[in-house]
Amino acid sequence: MFNQKDFLKNPEKFYATLVGLPTGEKDVAFKLLRSTGVKIPNIPTNHHQVAMKIIKKLQNGIGKALRSGEIGY
Repeated sequence: MFNQKDFLKNPEKFYATLVGLPTGEKDVAFKLLRSTGVKIPNIPTNHHQVAMKIIKKLQNGIGKALRSGEIGY
């Protein structure tokens, strides 16, 4: 398994390993990480969460595009 050095060097691989665990072990691992104060990315678990994440990203992008296109008179 991974240790703190591995987590600091390659957090993507660390999280990918955690996501690959069985459901019960994965829940316990994420609860332990949250209790220690580690920032855990929000990983969507179903299609609705994925769609909402995409919609929020699109809204942010459209908002930035509109703000950058304004002429500041």
